[in-house]
Amino acid sequence: MIVDRLVEKLHLRSNFMKSIAGSILTALVIALGMAGILKLFSFSINPAVPAVLGAVGGAIYAAVTRK
Repeated sequence: MIVDRLVEKLHLRSNFMKSIAGSILTALVIALGMAGILKLFSFSINPAVPAVLGAVGGAIYAAVTRK
């Protein structure tokens, strides 16, 4: 996954901090990507939807990478 590779390039020693950084990065990628795609196709939805889906994606990332 792209986020895993980006998190590994960060110089973080703690697995907890890697999980936090990966969750934040995943949430940003999902929310901004969804907003960009919707803007590209001139489709409007409530702005909370990409934020919520990004938060869910970040939580899933944290749950999957927990060690």
